[in-house]
Amino acid sequence: MVVGNFSPLFDASASLQAQELKSAMEEVLPKRAEYSCRKTKSIAVVSGKGGVGKSNFALNLALLLGDKFDKPTTLLDADIGMANLDVLLGLNARLNLSHVLNGDLKLRDVILPISKRVWFLPGGSGISRLNEVDWEMCPDWIDEISMFDERVDIIIADTGAGISRDVLFFAMASDTIILVTTPEPTALKDAYGLLKSLIVLYGRQTLLEKELLFVVNMARSKQEAFAAADRLMKVSAKFLNIKPRYIGYLPFDIRVADAVKSKCPIVKMHPKSPIVRSMEVIARRILGSSEGDVSETFAKHNLSLGVFQRLFQRLKGV
Repeated sequence: MVVGNFSPLFDASASLQAQELKSAMEEVLPKRAEYSCRKTKSIAVVSGKGGVGKSNFALNLALLLGDKFDKPTTLLDADIGMANLDVLLGLNARLNLSHVLNGDLKLRDVILPISKRVWFLPGGSGISRLNEVDWEMCPDWIDEISMFDERVDIIIADTGAGISRDVLFFAMASDTIILVTTPEPTALKDAYGLLKSLIVLYGRQTLLEKELLFVVNMARSKQEAFAAADRLMKVSAKFLNIKPRYIGYLPFDIRVADAVKSKCPIVKMHPKSPIVRSMEVIARRILGSSEGDVSETFAKHNLSLGVFQRLFQRLKGV
């Protein structure tokens, strides 16, 4: 049940989702026995305010990592209560993360393959806050998610916009935080506000242990993007004593709006467009940051666990 044409009338069924997912994963991706040999990571995509293109970035990044760079990826809609990635995909996913967190269904019952190497875990409105989740309702969650850890390298969590506690939860539970902003002064101010909120809630040192990256979206020129990036880095260094790493920009492109209206990701609709080429550069930089000697990271953050297990264990403890 790979959603190749992103039909807007897709209706999720529990038994079919579970059966088709298992078949797709086993057919496409052989089981990998050794976690310790893999450079897996969880990525939280965040923004200080809405309207900066965060969800579009997360969706298209996941598809690029899976389909172009051969990195099996799961896209998690982590906007608790206001999930909308299914709309961008043209899906009507009635079964979602809320059913898992409420203990009604298993993870494999709700996750959907959306391309050959990308799976989608829909969010939902069944819960309003993560701190309302009764984790004891899912006692076998570690065993249940092992199926995905054997085959998935990356989880991308598209969080909500702003500085709600749930956004900060997912950010600090992930290995990597990618902050999406635009050159607009209000967007830069709110991006800075999100960084400040993370420090206030969790402490500067805890944040510095994360891979902290940011992207400037909807830039009218390379110069405008660089100026916005420089401003955010300088003010963060001066007042917060942190310096997020700038990994690139995405040019303003009216075709993004067309893709949203068509319910088809732009990497599928316009694969050779300038914005997709820019996103490919960003994806390479994200993957490049995982290369090299990671032995100390394994020891510090227990990366011998699968990426799903790490993320959900951290969510329980954050």
